[in-house]
Amino acid sequence: LQRKNMIDPNTGCWNQRGMDELFSREMSRAHDDNKPLTLMLFEVKVENKELGKAEIEAEKMIFSEVAQRIRGTIRPHDVVAKKEDNQFLVLLTDCNESMAEILVQRIIKNMFIDKFYIKKYKSYDTSMSPVLTVGVTSNDETGIWSTTVLNETVEKALFKAKEAELENNYYYLKPGLDN
Repeated sequence: LQRKNMIDPNTGCWNQRGMDELFSREMSRAHDDNKPLTLMLFEVKVENKELGKAEIEAEKMIFSEVAQRIRGTIRPHDVVAKKEDNQFLVLLTDCNESMAEILVQRIIKNMFIDKFYIKKYKSYDTSMSPVLTVGVTSNDETGIWSTTVLNETVEKALFKAKEAELENNYYYLKPGLDN
């Protein structure tokens, strides 16, 4: 029952509560083992002019598919959480800065290898493909072991990615710098 309360029912990912608990535990473990952690924050936009019941259901399917594609790209021990309505937080353990950049590029590439087919009125509509904006941070070689600092930094990185209009791309920001 406790686990059920930490899972997003639409995507099957951890929800914010679950991620907070896992992140705290993984930060402690990483600190003890002196291994870096990386956070990625994906904001997903679905361009859709009409928001009728069918479109809302299709949007839910797209978010579920985005979660599946992220999980299918990252390593089995990494974690995906549904942060807000249109955001996913990814926690990568034992992941340095260079590995983080490889993984985020791979996730973005794999997100668009296949079209998003959403069943609508007994046909398929591809007009609702998502647009991603991604912020990335890692505590690699920083000596920073604070979940708060990493969360704040990944949110700043996402803000900078949106500010730079980096659609289907990412912005990397190192924590602890005056950014």
